[in-house]
This record gives sequence, C-alpha cells and structure tokens, in this order.
Amino acid sequence: MPSAAARTPPRPHAPRASSTNRRTDVGPCFWVSPAGHEYFFRPPGVSDGAILWQLAKESGGLDLNSPYSYLMLGAHFADTCAIAERDARPVGFVSAFRSPMRPDTLFVWQVAVSRDERGQGLAKELLKHVLARPACRGVRQLEATVTPSNTASAALFQALAHEMGVPCRVVPGLTEDLFPGSHEREDTYVLGPMPRPARRHAGKTMKTMKKRGETS
Repeated sequence: MPSAAARTPPRPHAPRASSTNRRTDVGPCFWVSPAGHEYFFRPPGVSDGAILWQLAKESGGLDLNSPYSYLMLGAHFADTCAIAERDARPVGFVSAFRSPMRPDTLFVWQVAVSRDERGQGLAKELLKHVLARPACRGVRQLEATVTPSNTASAALFQALAHEMGVPCRVVPGLTEDLFPGSHEREDTYVLGPMPRPARRHAGKTMKTMKKRGETS
C-alpha cells in the first residue's frame, strides 16, 4: 500500500476561520488509499452543513435529514464527525456521537461516500479515524442501525469489526411500525468490546508529518 511518507502531500484545504467553525482537539489527517489516492480528513464546521447534506443526498442510500440537522453536526458534534476531501473536494463524511446515557458507546448516525470514491476502503478509514480521536477515549463499543437492504453498510461494519479484531453482533433495533409511512426495519450492529485504549490511528496527523519533514 502506498505510503504518505513517499511523497510530499499538497497543502490541505482547511475550513474558513470563523465563529461558526468550532475548534476541536483533532488535528488534520492524511490517508492514502491502496490505489494511491490521497485523502484529507478533518472535523466539520457549521459552514460545512450544506456540504454534508449534499453528500447524503447524492449517496442514494441514506435517509436525507433536514439541512438544519447537518448544520448541528458541525456546531455540536464535530469532535466525533469527519469529512474526507480529495484535491480539496469533499467526497465523504461520517457523523457520530457518544451516547449521553452510555458514554462508552459511539453511535454512528450516517456514513456517506461519493460514488466515484467507493471501493477503496474510505468509509472504514473514516470510522477508524474518528475512533482514534481524543474525543473517543474510553469508547468500548460502536453501534449503528442498518436496514436489511443496505448490504454495503452491513459489510462495512463487519469488515471494520474483523480488522479491529472485535465481535460484530446484530440485534433487534427499530421496527417498521415505529416509522411514519413505509420504512424498512433498522437492525442494530454492535461492535465490541474494544480493547483499551480505544485509539486506533488512521493516517498521519499534520503535526507528525511536520516533525518528519514530510510537509511543504
């Protein structure tokens, strides 16, 4: 697999500095796919809400939530959400949060990857990146709900569990009668327990790369 250390990465595209882009304890991070494509991971800001909404809309397989909800991801949950960029163009995201009643559980709300970027493991690397953040210290379990027809998401969480060496259980989640109109049931995928500490670094932080002289 190509390494980011093999070449000097381009300068990352960072969100505009403003009061709407909240600072987090997470530094920028690069990941190079097996095909040699370089991606930049970063937390979202409020100004990214429209981008997240558009990525979810274009994914074709996600429930599209209100634009307001995607704005709130950057405002209140940036530490546990991530955007992937390729050539300064957003191409994917993960939205997640730590359960208020079970803070050792990270609940993954949505995962979206642009069609042209699929098949490279980008979604899995985004999830690993979020789990590696300081905001996820103490997380012992990951949960997500998946419809039976969403075989891609099911395969994603099973592959993540396999790579991390943890069990992946599927338990009853949300039944059809809970949803207005027609909607499939949502099964709950439970990954864990995770070994301590629950930090698995995906990619290289900008701080590490600067120390090694790998940035321009």
